[in-house]
Amino acid sequence: MRDSWEEGGKGILNNMDFMSNLKAFERDQISEETMELLEPLLNAKEEWFNIPLAQKASVAASGILAWSLAIAEYHLKSKIVKPKRIFLAIQEGKLAVAQKELGIA
Repeated sequence: MRDSWEEGGKGILNNMDFMSNLKAFERDQISEETMELLEPLLNAKEEWFNIPLAQKASVAASGILAWSLAIAEYHLKSKIVKPKRIFLAIQEGKLAVAQKELGIA
């Protein structure tokens, strides 16, 4: 059985749309299961899963690692922000209704 690098990693990096795919990545659609699978790597960033160490191996690898760590951080922060965005949308809806009623009055 081939390892995941042979199966998917090389193909993903060799894809001509790789950078476009990173830019278009749906960061708000990351599942909790995916984050649980990444957790051992994210917890190892002090030991060996870190940008300076990756830079010694490859500048490209360090860039991908930096992007991955930023996406993981975004996911954690979005858990705080998402409920606030929902609350804001509800309050804006109430405001629109109140302004409409005020206009009628």
